[in-house]
Amino acid sequence: MNIPSRRLHLALALLSVAVVAQQLVLMRLLAITQWHHFAYLVISLALLGFGAAGTLIALFRSWLLARLDVLLPLFCLSSAAATVAATGAALSTAGGFDSYLVFTDPVQLWRLFAVSLLLALPFFLAALVLGLVFVAQVERIGTLYFVNLLGSGLGGAVALLLLGGVSVGRLPAACALFALAAGLLLLPRSGRPWLTAAALAAGLITTAGLLH
Repeated sequence: MNIPSRRLHLALALLSVAVVAQQLVLMRLLAITQWHHFAYLVISLALLGFGAAGTLIALFRSWLLARLDVLLPLFCLSSAAATVAATGAALSTAGGFDSYLVFTDPVQLWRLFAVSLLLALPFFLAALVLGLVFVAQVERIGTLYFVNLLGSGLGGAVALLLLGGVSVGRLPAACALFALAAGLLLLPRSGRPWLTAAALAAGLITTAGLLH
């Protein structure tokens, strides 16, 4: 991995902020759009994403580690884009589910399943970054885990600020900004046009979410 330590640590901290802030934001959004009981589903969705990422790393560890310089920024940028796009699709009127009919209409049950997968996607992508960095630099796990916990703690404070100062529809995009910044920090210096295009696309999706 050819990423300077300071950039890597800052990127991990920013990504950790995004992960925790998004969890708290989702709790607010689900409490508004559905019964408040579904807000507690968020922690399970985050754990689902982290568990799926750990499984993928365990199965394809060598392949993933050989491509860290490209995959780390790509997963961060994808997490930012998914935070806006997947969350918006999952909680929209057309893409969501009707909590009144979940136990009587099989279609709504499948919709709930699809919504759960969409909401878990940003956590899955972010967890891939965290897990791969931990595995690749296990000799520095203490420092890396400290940075992760510091960012997670700040994420709670950031979420409170966002919930008090940002309109509900723009909250996911505000969280995505941190993952986007992490992805930009991890971009390799050598020219990779398709990664630059991915960064531009993630930036446009996040900007669209903020202007929504």
